[in-house]
Amino acid sequence: MIAAMSRAAWRRVLVAVVILGGLALFGTRFFFFQPFNAPSVSMSPTLNEGDFFLVSLRAYSGHDPERGDVAVFRSAKGDFVKRIVGIPADRVQMIDGRFFLNGKAVARRRIENFSLAQYGVDMVPVRQFVETLPSGRSYRTLDAVDGAVADNTQLFIVPADHYFVMGDNRDNSDDSRLDVGYVARRDIVGRVVVKFVDGRRHAPSWAPVD
Repeated sequence: MIAAMSRAAWRRVLVAVVILGGLALFGTRFFFFQPFNAPSVSMSPTLNEGDFFLVSLRAYSGHDPERGDVAVFRSAKGDFVKRIVGIPADRVQMIDGRFFLNGKAVARRRIENFSLAQYGVDMVPVRQFVETLPSGRSYRTLDAVDGAVADNTQLFIVPADHYFVMGDNRDNSDDSRLDVGYVARRDIVGRVVVKFVDGRRHAPSWAPVD
């Protein structure tokens, strides 16, 4: 679950306000933004605990969400940020920790371990992969252990006007495989476009989110 920035959070990151002037670089494509923060590691390595990021509220005003988008959505438990990996009519399944889309394993490539702070212990090395969707869009994922609870799932068929989402930290994310379920189109707040505070370094940042 994520939360909109509190007053206290704003005070901690005022140093980054000047960076927001960079919004002009986005031209006329994005008009309205809302800041959020990541209180957990469920989207590591893309968004890490303590990161602050901007969500484009108008990103989907002219088209539907796409596979690979990192999006914020509403649920009964609050606001969440996850990656959209399945669109309406897609068949999605996890088999032995591999992501299958429409009957085929999505390509992935092992890269260097990622140092993840979790469970009160800093810098735990976790297996890291580059996953590439059929469209060619790539992003990094983490696979901490074999045999995690969501490493093997039923076959999901995404209903109309809904989306299937997963956290990039696959073994530490409550998402469409578990309690979150499918995400309705009407519940999507917008697309994450840029991280403006790096929670790991406690420093301003300006990093586009893919």
